[in-house]
Amino acid sequence: MTRREWADQLGGADRLARLPDGYLVNTGALAEAVLCCNKPSCGGHHLIDEHPAGGFVATSDDPEAECPSFRLSREECLCWRLDLPHLMRDIAETLSITPAPEPLGGTLWRLGAITKRRVPVLLSFAPNNSDHVRNAAIAAAQKQETFVFFVPKEQSASQPLEQLVTSNAGRLGILADHIALDQRRQLVAVIELEERWRDLAAEPASRQSPLRVPPGTPWSDIVIRVTDRETMKVSTCRGGEVKTFSRDGLGLNNQRRDGTPKQVWSFLLFIAGKNALPRPKDQRDRDMLKNRVRDLNRLLQRIVDGIENEPPIRLGRTRDAPGYHWALSVRSDV
Repeated sequence: MTRREWADQLGGADRLARLPDGYLVNTGALAEAVLCCNKPSCGGHHLIDEHPAGGFVATSDDPEAECPSFRLSREECLCWRLDLPHLMRDIAETLSITPAPEPLGGTLWRLGAITKRRVPVLLSFAPNNSDHVRNAAIAAAQKQETFVFFVPKEQSASQPLEQLVTSNAGRLGILADHIALDQRRQLVAVIELEERWRDLAAEPASRQSPLRVPPGTPWSDIVIRVTDRETMKVSTCRGGEVKTFSRDGLGLNNQRRDGTPKQVWSFLLFIAGKNALPRPKDQRDRDMLKNRVRDLNRLLQRIVDGIENEPPIRLGRTRDAPGYHWALSVRSDV
């Protein structure tokens, strides 16, 4: 992109001028097209060509557009690239993140991890909101216990993005709320991540390895037996390994409520005891059931490794709960 285009993306020429030295690198190449510089702008691209009198001229790439051409100097046509590894490392260090920046594909970066729980911190450096949502879907697919997902500015935090991040146990952050530039054009932290999200510093729950099943195993082969209100055993109907999971080991004790079980564990106990899903009475109940099913699916996919197809509880039509069907066997000894 040209410097003018970088200025537009960063929020104005003033912000571009304040960008620390070394982040923008001159590639020496000339751009083939540039966004319209006319006022008012047509919003489209103009193709760049040499002008007979010297310099360059940009002409609209839409032959039907009535947008006039404009002159450009060589400097205005130069392409600049952002040194993303340099920038990402500085952002990570400023936010007191253990720096380990790595690209996760396209415009999604992993900055590193925070707290003893090693919570991953991600930054979407996408040019538009739809790409931010796409990056959030990639982050959610990692099935982390929790994660922090940053976008550069408040305008990027659309409602669909926030819903996607929070529904997958993530935290949505606005980078501009956490860092700023000082008078020397150096990055400084405005608020620490652990100050913003205090619960991320909680001690991690003890890790319990999942039940690993052969590829191609369907959810209908999985058997869950709740042995007491604190423990369940998971196996397949074909025999083999039996894994024992405890509520505490899965991190399903609510630390803010004197260790009482989290709702997803209580929901599992209900299903095991009733051998049925609850019947929603109204829209509020249906919304609540949808959230409980989502959380339980996420838990089951975490403790059973090797099943890549549809979730264990999915939309369908059954007499037990219209709209949902579960494939696995759930029993209770309680």
